[in-house]
Order: sequence, then structure tokens, then C-alpha cells
Amino acid sequence: MKRWLLVASLRRNKDMVASGSMSEDTEFIQLRCKGNTKLYFELDQHIEVLKIPTPRGDRYRVSTLRYIYCIWTDPDTPLIAWHYHPDLDVPFPHFHVYDRLDEAEKKIGLKVSTLHGLHIPSGRVSMEEVIRFAIVELGVVPHKSREHDWSEVLRQTSARFEAQKTWGQSPPT
Repeated sequence: MKRWLLVASLRRNKDMVASGSMSEDTEFIQLRCKGNTKLYFELDQHIEVLKIPTPRGDRYRVSTLRYIYCIWTDPDTPLIAWHYHPDLDVPFPHFHVYDRLDEAEKKIGLKVSTLHGLHIPSGRVSMEEVIRFAIVELGVVPHKSREHDWSEVLRQTSARFEAQKTWGQSPPT
């Protein structure tokens, strides 16, 4: 059995970048929303690719070792993020809700939510679930080439993911 470790980051200027660690200077994918507003998407995945010899030829198994999916309101302001990084301080899948206040909001007396900065348990979240959330709940407009079939494409890829994942709501111990 042969093993490769990859880190994939989707970025605005490149489709995929392989690197050895998560980057602090990620460039985001700009998302167009209804009403001509914008959101920004960050995706970092650490995956393991296993080559498994079988009597019918070599097979490959891809496993997610850690992930960060984040939607930003602008390049400096995160909105919501889903994390799984078991080798760091929080070993279970979780999400974050961000609601930082700007100076004008602080001056009129608005307060930060009690959820800000908490690690809220989520179970495993797929990239497909985040994309569907962005389209359905946040009003992100699918690419023109997928306007008619984005839901079916996500349904098919989600079904493949669900059928082949090696861990579910809780990571392996």
C-alpha cells in the first residue's frame, strides 16, 4: 500500500495548489450573490491518498485528514467556518459563527454574540454541504454553466461521498 499526503487550497487565481501546510495568506474565491453583493470562500483540505493493490488492479482511496471551509463577508471578516483539525487544539469537527463589530456598531451599543469564537460541535461537514448552504441560505448564484443542474450535481457528488466516507459524524478515535 502506497500513501501520499496532499494539502489542497482553492484560491482565486489558481484552481488547486498543493503545499505542506495551511496558509495564512489564502486568496479567496469570490462568490457572486443575488443583488450583486459578494461573499468570499476559503477551502483548505488535508487529504491522504492510498494506493491499494487488488486482484483487479490498483485502487485509490482518498481520505480527509482535516479541513477548513470558511465563508467571509469581505477578505478581512469571516462570517461562518467549519473546521476539523484533530492534530490541533480542538480534536472534533466544529463550526464557528463570527460577528465582529466595527467601530460604528460598537458606538451605538451593539454587542458581540455569545457564540462568537466558540467551537460548536457539528459532526463531519462535506464541501458539498457548504456549497449548498451558500447557494440556498446565503443567496450565492451558481456559475452560469451550472445554473440549471447545480442541485443535481451536488446530490450526485454528495451520494458518492456518503457511500465511500470512512468516518461519519464523529472522527475515528
